[in-house]
Amino acid sequence: MTQKNRFDDGKRFLQSLGFDNVSHSKRTLFHHLVATGMLLQDWGCCENTCLAGLVHAIYGTESFRYRTGLLDHREAVQNVIGAPAERIAWLFGICTGKSLWNQFSSLDTSANQHSQHALTHRTTAEDLPCDGSELLALANITFANAIDQAQHLPDRYDAAKLDTLRCLLPFIPPGGVEAFNLLSHQRRISMAIASP
Repeated sequence: MTQKNRFDDGKRFLQSLGFDNVSHSKRTLFHHLVATGMLLQDWGCCENTCLAGLVHAIYGTESFRYRTGLLDHREAVQNVIGAPAERIAWLFGICTGKSLWNQFSSLDTSANQHSQHALTHRTTAEDLPCDGSELLALANITFANAIDQAQHLPDRYDAAKLDTLRCLLPFIPPGGVEAFNLLSHQRRISMAIASP
């Protein structure tokens, strides 16, 4: 099955769950998820990262507690996007933001599938093992998620908030870095115009 077919299957699956009826970022959750996945595709990320980005909130997140009932039926998601992509999406949704950002701070450009990291489960507080390639995928999804939301919620993502993403730039493909630089420039211009 091609990446486009899996991506299209993922979109249909999200619609079947009603994500196109859930408000998010001044549009629907479906549109946000698709836009995040498409940013990752445009930046040239690997298939598993793009597919995980497409469904990154399918299990809810620490700050977005949307319930689909799929946490106990992960195989349904695995059947659509594959087990490796589903695991990345599951890690994104189930870990605490604090543990994720702590691991990002230890990430280096030589991270690979053999480097080991640990995230924290947001409800049980248990350690979740995560290898370097999964953590790199999570960094790219976190970045794309924020860039997409920043385009639709400029008041929430001012220049200072965007700067919190700067530490991820070494791990982001050139297209993502370009999107970040453009958005940061726009926010700084907006701040300069707004200042008396």
